[in-house]
Amino acid sequence: MLQKGLEVLIMEGCDIACPNIDLKKTAYKVYERLGFKLMDRKISFENINGEFKYDTGTMFFPVNSKDIYDLVMNSKSTFHYGVGYW
Repeated sequence: MLQKGLEVLIMEGCDIACPNIDLKKTAYKVYERLGFKLMDRKISFENINGEFKYDTGTMFFPVNSKDIYDLVMNSKSTFHYGVGYW
């Protein structure tokens, strides 16, 4: 199912994939086997109340752009998802 999801992202022209993973469960190892890498810094998002929240456990995979993937993974800045809940 994950492989099919990646195929859809490729067809849709998505640059990178970034699922948020529960690191307390071993399912994240499936993502690692497919080439996803865990970001070693926190990510942020703004909730519907305008509050900034921070989280960990985000993995990334270069779908259609290795350059954007490298930029995201090597940046020193907090990766910000945007506004909302996903």
